[in-house]
Amino acid sequence: MTRKAFLALPAALLLGAGIYFYGGHTAPPTQPALVDLTSQTLSKIESAFNDAKGDVRVLVLLSPT
Repeated sequence: MTRKAFLALPAALLLGAGIYFYGGHTAPPTQPALVDLTSQTLSKIESAFNDAKGDVRVLVLLSPT
């Protein structure tokens, strides 16, 4: 393996990871749009959660730490 190919592989992996994690977030067309959990959006999320009384409701919180 040449030196250029050896250096290009990690660079391509880092670029792909950057695009995957920071390239934007979209939801499928049949799903409501993704929202960030802030103090301004908390009431909107709470009302959507309470409106779905007859459905299975799952709220997942992920922390980067």
